[in-house]
Amino acid sequence: MRKIAYTLMAGLLFAPFVTAPALAETRTERAERNAPTAAQLSAQADAQTARIKADLRLTADQEKSWPGFETALRDIGKLQAEREVARRDERAKQTGNEDFIDEMNRHSKYLGDRSANLKILADAAKPLYASLDETQKRRFVKELNRLSRE
Repeated sequence: MRKIAYTLMAGLLFAPFVTAPALAETRTERAERNAPTAAQLSAQADAQTARIKADLRLTADQEKSWPGFETALRDIGKLQAEREVARRDERAKQTGNEDFIDEMNRHSKYLGDRSANLKILADAAKPLYASLDETQKRRFVKELNRLSRE
């Protein structure tokens, strides 16, 4: 009886050392499995766009300038979502022997894409921004600053 008790106690004491690596793999796999899809990320961007519109409380005249801005936000949101998923997939495939120059090239492409998106967004926002009152402009700038950090 004592042998069984000692065996069980030893098993309980050493089990964490044996199962910890297996649990770590499970957590990593779980994180990858629970990562948002491009469609989910795009839906989040659409929700942010709707929130911005609601926060601005646009007048009927201002509403006329909204569709161009909304389309630009939606298109950029979809592109960013697709890039995020592609980046996540690429990281999962990396072996740790990545070339620094390749990383610099990837980063420069990212910055170029981001620059192009900001230009598109600025062009689309211009007519809407011009129609806003000072309170709305402050809200608009606050929201766009929040979006540009994401």
